[in-house]
Amino acid sequence: MCQQYKCQLYLAGVSGIIKGTLLYAGIKPSLERRFNWALDLESALAKAEDKLISQEFRIEEKDELESSTRRQKRSESLDLRQGDDGFLYALRKIDEQHGLNTVNELAALASYTTPLELDPGDILLRRNGLYFIEIGLMRVQSSASTIGGYASTMNTISNSCSHMTS
Repeated sequence: MCQQYKCQLYLAGVSGIIKGTLLYAGIKPSLERRFNWALDLESALAKAEDKLISQEFRIEEKDELESSTRRQKRSESLDLRQGDDGFLYALRKIDEQHGLNTVNELAALASYTTPLELDPGDILLRRNGLYFIEIGLMRVQSSASTIGGYASTMNTISNSCSHMTS
């Protein structure tokens, strides 16, 4: 059925006994069979979401095009004091996505932000940071070795965000 509908099946939270039985029966995870294990429901949903974002919605392709356009606009803009450092753009996108109208009220906060350019895989390790993502996709990951977790970029061509400082 998974092959017919071109989908991936993730079995989450399967006990060791059931896993062993399935493996003994020859049912092994593989991309060809469109079947894989997930540690828990949360990680299974995250994997499914990543797959949807990359394959069905093609967000990374759209993001790459938008990223290129935004970088070009920013490089052509000689006066960054007009607010084209990405912060206002990110606020406009937030308003657009959530049906809000807060750009004018929040525009004064731009002086408290610092633009950041990130490469895929770069890690942000700033405690209590508030980020406004202009372009790109971000993944928040918790790590047992860090208090409060960290955020790292996903597999995108580039990311641009503004970091708010207090």
